[in-house]
Amino acid sequence: MAAPAQNDKDKELYAGECQAIANSDNLSDIERKIANYLQGMWYASN
Repeated sequence: MAAPAQNDKDKELYAGECQAIANSDNLSDIERKIANYLQGMWYASN
């Protein structure tokens, strides 16, 4: 995954990367839940 974001552009890239991971067909159900959880934590902390 990307390093912590330093600016708004980085935050957008990181969020997009999380979304791409969450939407991947290669994930198991638990992996998708974890990705969604991490994305939620990311938005909550920024």
